[in-house]
Amino acid sequence: MLGYRSFRGSRVAGAALALGFTLAIGGCDNIFDVELPAQLTGDALEDPVGAVTQINSIIVMFENSMSNFKYTVHGHEDGGEVVLMSPSIGSGIFGYTATTSDFTASTGNTPAGGFMQARLFAKNLHEKLEKTWTVAQVPQRARYLAISSMYEGATYAWMGSTLCEGALDGGKMLTQADMYALADQYLTRAITEIQAAGGDFAMPFNITSSALTMAYGFRAQNSWMSGNLAGAKTDAEKVPSKFYAYMTREATSTRRNLNYYNGPSARFASLQGVVDWWESASYQPNPATGKKWPAVIPFTGYTDLGILPDGRAVRDDGLPIRLAGPVGVLSLAEKYRNAAVEDAAVADPRVPFITGIVGGKSFITFIATKWPSCAVSVCGNFGGGSGEAAYIPLVNWKEMVLIRAEAEGGQGAIDRVNEIRTSDGLPKVTYLAATDKDGIRRMIIEERRRALFQEGRFYYTKLKNLDLLWFPRLQGRMPTAGAPYSGGVRMTMPDNEYQLNTNIGDLNKRGSGCDDANKPTF
Repeated sequence: MLGYRSFRGSRVAGAALALGFTLAIGGCDNIFDVELPAQLTGDALEDPVGAVTQINSIIVMFENSMSNFKYTVHGHEDGGEVVLMSPSIGSGIFGYTATTSDFTASTGNTPAGGFMQARLFAKNLHEKLEKTWTVAQVPQRARYLAISSMYEGATYAWMGSTLCEGALDGGKMLTQADMYALADQYLTRAITEIQAAGGDFAMPFNITSSALTMAYGFRAQNSWMSGNLAGAKTDAEKVPSKFYAYMTREATSTRRNLNYYNGPSARFASLQGVVDWWESASYQPNPATGKKWPAVIPFTGYTDLGILPDGRAVRDDGLPIRLAGPVGVLSLAEKYRNAAVEDAAVADPRVPFITGIVGGKSFITFIATKWPSCAVSVCGNFGGGSGEAAYIPLVNWKEMVLIRAEAEGGQGAIDRVNEIRTSDGLPKVTYLAATDKDGIRRMIIEERRRALFQEGRFYYTKLKNLDLLWFPRLQGRMPTAGAPYSGGVRMTMPDNEYQLNTNIGDLNKRGSGCDDANKPTF
């Protein structure tokens, strides 16, 4: 039995689980093998009265794990680095590594372990609802069937999109295609079950008003990653403008997401500008193309972003349009920007930041402020808004529009991006010709980078565009704290999953499901 012990406590009202149990990706095939807290004994799992607690627990475990994961991949998106060591967070988490301490069995706060906890609860609950428990025993049986299917499917989508290979219940090694197929199967089942439950319903905890649309969004994400762009477009078209499904928070508690920004006295992570500090003298070429990277990395930099009056947000060399920057030592001034053109840009408010001193350092740096980690009653509306505007999306209508843009291409892609620009009050794209395929591709990539900032989606955008977007491999040090870059593109299961699963039993199989362009550097 493999161990993941110090899992984050529930922050959803009504979820009674302490969640302090052990579970692994391939280590258990029975929920009774799990070390359960006193609140939820093995007998309780057999009692239909506990169905609501199990549903709440599935949601809590999935959201906490996804929150942890999104925070981790902010570094893989060239976003920043942790400087002050907040609880359970090490400096390496913002590096580029496949097997940081947050993805091994040496820590309890692993996204991998938490996702598998949610998946096992969902699998076992669905089986009992389907085969044993009646609607008389569980009045919300139809909805709970759908919710458990949706979160199980979303876990498989995470696996397929993130890992080189996977395993379930000590079984055979799964390819990415296997995991995508499982996700599609269970998300499709969820859609069918939602429709059978009355057509649609609101999710618990204000996650969203439409479980059906949420499921379509999850399936669109999975199809997009798997390469089924037509299927992704079909589902994305079912997600209306302004729709969100969230990782939520309680009104008076800390946010479930980890701390990007925590008010005026505790700032944990820097926000990076254009990447020019890497050790280009000793770099490896891009394994997807065999070509050398430029000294200044395209599609990087999150500070002082701007958009020109004609809607241009990215130059032909891949560098973003930027403002002049604040006056002082951090001013970007004329560095890597064409002042004669870019001085006309308006600010892009979708990547908010402040300048200040991060914990553990004495100098000024940039700090992202999109997600304040404290309650609105404590932090006010600074940076993250309030109510639903302060939640972190799991499904964002803007991503669905960008999936459609990619599928349509040409003028359709421009029109889709302009839907987002109009919603955000930003200049529409008029500079591009519908026949400029390279320009449209750059436009969509940059729009994803900004519109979905700190939602973990640009990591996947990078995996889908390895010929253009940079993953450093053991090259250079991060500029604020000086932590070295590790190597990695996709990620792997914790090491002991390879060693103890009798169907694998070989640590050398780590990364075997990835080609050279996707494979982590160990």
